Amino acid sequence: MAGGASGSLSLELWKTRRRIVSLVVLAAVAGLALWLAGRRQEAALLRADADQVAASNGALLRSAVRAGAGVYRQGCASCHGAQGRGDMSAGVPDLTDADWLYGRGLAQEIEQVAEHGIRSHRAKALALADMPAFALPAPSSTERISSLSPRDIADVTEFIRYLGGGAQDMTAAARGGLIYQARGACFDCHGRDGRGDSAVGAPNLADATWLYGDRKRESIARSIAEGRAGVCPGGGGALSATALRQVALYIHSRSSSRRAGADRGS
Repeated sequence: MAGGASGSLSLELWKTRRRIVSLVVLAAVAGLALWLAGRRQEAALLRADADQVAASNGALLRSAVRAGAGVYRQGCASCHGAQGRGDMSAGVPDLTDADWLYGRGLAQEIEQVAEHGIRSHRAKALALADMPAFALPAPSSTERISSLSPRDIADVTEFIRYLGGGAQDMTAAARGGLIYQARGACFDCHGRDGRGDSAVGAPNLADATWLYGDRKRESIARSIAEGRAGVCPGGGGALSATALRQVALYIHSRSSSRRAGADRGS
């Protein structure tokens, strides 16, 4: 009897171990299959054109956006905020609107900034336009530009408010316009009409979207006097090519420029 009981117990143990081994093997096979599927999806994502994926609304985009949300939380949210709305007090742009400092908000343009940054000292970083500090004796380290007096700065401030329809002192605005169009050389980046140039990162001064502060005189005058040269570090080297593509598509999906494009049928 004892021998029979011992044999039955050994048989049950053997069956239990066999089931455990089978489950482990099945889990390993399933894990390998998921890993291979993920690698195939990553390869497909990198082979595709970023903006074609962004416009597709397909499974590849949905998967990339889900992964990109995690990349964003780890690498971008500390500056741009959890919701991507930025911080005007620090010149951190809102990533959810349709206004872009560089480019038009295309996924490939976002990916370039995500990888190389802005004024990050990387070889391919965007660094074409710095706002001079006109209150200093030498406003720019790269261009020969004359400094402006406090009255000059106040006049240019009033002209910029005029561009957006908020000027109150038209005489000061007229004086500021002359400085803007001539010795201040403001037009060189921001254009004669003040609408900026996204090719070089010069913001539009005539709309309601502001990178630093708001349309109040104090914030405009401070930008003119102190200059601006914001930095985005870029994730190239720290992030894989897949992660860069994913976070670019996530940011693009959050931007209203994507919805505006869809409304236009583009």
